[in-house]
Formats: sequence, structure tokens, C-alpha cells
Amino acid sequence: YDLYIANTTKGTSFDKTVTTNSATLKGLTPANEYTVKVRAYAGGWKSYSSTLTRHTLAPKVTGFKQTKRSGTKLSFKWDKIDGADGYNLYSYNSSTKKYTKLTSFTGSSGTASLKGGTTYKLCLAAYTVDSETKLGAKSAQISTYTNPAKVNLKSVTSPSSTKIKVNWLKPAGGVSGYQIVWARDKS
Repeated sequence: YDLYIANTTKGTSFDKTVTTNSATLKGLTPANEYTVKVRAYAGGWKSYSSTLTRHTLAPKVTGFKQTKRSGTKLSFKWDKIDGADGYNLYSYNSSTKKYTKLTSFTGSSGTASLKGGTTYKLCLAAYTVDSETKLGAKSAQISTYTNPAKVNLKSVTSPSSTKIKVNWLKPAGGVSGYQIVWARDKS
């Protein structure tokens, strides 16, 4: 059998001859798209089969880091992987030991809107798409958090001449405490 393998990402190709009806192709470039077709030899080469197109898995994302925190939005950057169709951002839950997909990005940076006042363990994985989506290895995790939402005052009362009582609505997300600032005059 003659296998014709073309790397459509790079525009290169090669042939491989085998004597069995299967072959494992090694040394291919990660996250690249390949087309494969095969033909048999029986007194001469026969016509090629139809062509199948598949991507190799994307490698592990490197350089993943947070670049900005603004309220409930976190911005990130990473080293772009040639041939990757996109990147999925995952949150890791230490209790369940499971990953949850939060959002997807293209390019080498992105911003995610997340739940306020929450601590996250995040990682990124590149993916390729052909007849199916193939996910590459996840990056190293980073630990980060989002700021809690702004506190909304509910009421301020003066139950006596020496006290002021302040009530507010708990903001969405996790909050572990509050800071109360007061002044004796408006300046």
C-alpha cells in the first residue's frame, strides 16, 4: 500500500509504503491539519482512496498568565500555537478533581467575565477542529481571583446619640469580609 500524507497547514507532503492494511504515522507536527489517502499495489498501482482530513493534537499551552484584573473580568495571555483553532479556559475544582470549561478564545490573549468575589484555579488548553474537536494537553494552573461586586448600602440609621447602624446587601460571589470607612465630617 502507498499512503500519501499532506500537511495542509505547512503545504508539505510525503509518501509511505506499507505491507499491512494499517499504519501509524509518527513525527508529525502538533496542531497541524493532514490529509491522507491510500492506494493498493496489485500488478501496478491502483487509484487512490478518497481523502480523509484530520488534525494532530495540539501541544500543551505554554506562557499562560494573567495580565489584568478588573472587577469580575480577568485578562490572560499565552504563547500562540500554530495550527490551533482556539483555546478553552478551564476552572479546576480541587474537591471534585474536575475541570469545568468557562469560555473559549482565539489568538494569543483573551478576557473572561467570571463570578465576582471568587477564587479560581485556571488552565488553558488548545484545540483543533476537523470532523471532531480535539483537545490538547492543559497548561499549568494559575491561582487567581475576581473582585467582589460593589456593595450596595441598604440603610444607615442612628439608634442613639453615640451609634450609627449600617446595613448593606451582600454582593454576588464569595465575600470573606467587609471594610467600613467613616468620617466625622464631610471632608
